[in-house]
Amino acid sequence: MEPSETLPFRIVLVEDDEHDRLSFRRAFDKSAVSWEITEFTWAEEALELLVADASSFDLVVVDHQLPGMSGLELCKELLDKETPLPLVILTGKGSEKVAIEALKAGVDDYIIKDPGRSYLDLLPMVLAEVLMKRADRMARKRAEGELQKAYDELEHRVEERTAELAAISDKLRLEITERKRAQEQLERYAAELQRSNQELEKFAYVASHDLQEPLRTVRVYLRTLERRYEGKLDEDADAYIIYAVDAANRMSALIDNLLAYSRVGSTCKPVEPHMVPASCNAGKNN
Repeated sequence: MEPSETLPFRIVLVEDDEHDRLSFRRAFDKSAVSWEITEFTWAEEALELLVADASSFDLVVVDHQLPGMSGLELCKELLDKETPLPLVILTGKGSEKVAIEALKAGVDDYIIKDPGRSYLDLLPMVLAEVLMKRADRMARKRAEGELQKAYDELEHRVEERTAELAAISDKLRLEITERKRAQEQLERYAAELQRSNQELEKFAYVASHDLQEPLRTVRVYLRTLERRYEGKLDEDADAYIIYAVDAANRMSALIDNLLAYSRVGSTCKPVEPHMVPASCNAGKNN
């Protein structure tokens, strides 16, 4: 709790010496600091109240030399129970060792009660400073807590986003793999189609070339018949010969067209012509 000009400090004072308690009050009467002091002479009584209702107070000031439980033991008990109040211990002259032990235990500050009681003049200012330091620590702790919370939320969001991106990346990799597989399959189909077309072109070339040979023989013999027997047979025979020669010419033209088609885009070497039968050669010589 920060010191305020309007709200008084709510101080718990544990001091068995009545004269010291009175001096403590007078020190605050002389100061400009508003205060409310709740006094205890026994540490056990203060411990019971503070554990039950620590929120009603702002600061605990404890004298070390107490009957029963000592001031240092009281501070350690309050620290063990995580009582959320700043603690200040009062020690006598020559008790610096106790003060150091108190600081190590977690007490916020200590004040040495010198014989001349000059510590009383500084008491209000020292306690106000303890409260301010405590308030600063608490504010810093809250800020660190908020910062940690924000960091945790950010880290959680980053983890979620990273998981989302990883899922998207996995999906993209899968799509790329599927597309690559489809592309490879298309390339295989294209290669197979190209091979099939090449084989078809080769077949068309060979078939058209091979068909020309017997057709050429037929045409040769038909021309021979036309020359030798023109006018020697009846008119029907002459007409039949003419029809046969015309059909052979048209079929030859069709085969030539097929051969020309087979050569388009073909890189294969021309197929060697089959040997013409001797009878055909004999017909050509006539």
